[in-house]
Amino acid sequence: MKLVAKVVLIIFVFGCTLDQVSTRIVLTRKNVYESNPYTKALMDGGLWLIVDVALVVSLSALALKASTILKRWDVAYEYIPYVTPLLVGLIRMLAGIHNILLYFTTSK
Repeated sequence: MKLVAKVVLIIFVFGCTLDQVSTRIVLTRKNVYESNPYTKALMDGGLWLIVDVALVVSLSALALKASTILKRWDVAYEYIPYVTPLLVGLIRMLAGIHNILLYFTTSK
């Protein structure tokens, strides 16, 4: 696995982990609630962590496999499959940072 793939997958896993942990922590504050109805439904059913782990594993495996196939076909753009995990990781990282800021700006 090349350095680009490693960096992208680290960002992806870190972003998803940061969002998971920071969301769970910030929801312990008064007057803070989950505004995403899909996440709320998964949390209520106890499935949010399971679905998130499945998302991370499947999207990582799909990106690695697609990159391998493109490399085998000698396509110049073998890193295209890593765009989605990179974007998802960055968005989830921003959500985690938002949760951390929310934690410090709300009352206990």
